[in-house]
Amino acid sequence: MKKILTLSLLVILSCSKDSSESVEDIFIQPPVTMFELGVNAGEGGSVSGGGLYPQGTQVTITATPNSGYSFTGWTNGNTDNPLTITLNSDISLTANFEEIINTYTLIVSAGDGGTVSSEGGEYEEGVEVTIAATPDDGYE
Repeated sequence: MKKILTLSLLVILSCSKDSSESVEDIFIQPPVTMFELGVNAGEGGSVSGGGLYPQGTQVTITATPNSGYSFTGWTNGNTDNPLTITLNSDISLTANFEEIINTYTLIVSAGDGGTVSSEGGEYEEGVEVTIAATPDDGYE
């Protein structure tokens, strides 16, 4: 009997010409809990994907390094990029970047008739290296 009464009430409510409410409007929806995903970029890059999302939402955030930089990880220790997070609380993450420093090998050797002040070595890009060539007697 209750099933028939409920069904009749729904039919009456949905067929009413004077009501602007739908059947869905009559029933109260539970509130949706929203959480904030704050994403920040450290020096050397940018991030995307932050914002306000409903609880349980899976959000993908991406860190993009600038030219000359590489992505090293998020402040929570994760190194995935992009990173997918399920929001069940407010979260704030920062993407960390580091400058790419090229290193070069310099090999120095003296030919017959002299010496050089260095044999070379490994040097970071931009480092100035001074090398002196000294001739033996009778050489220039």
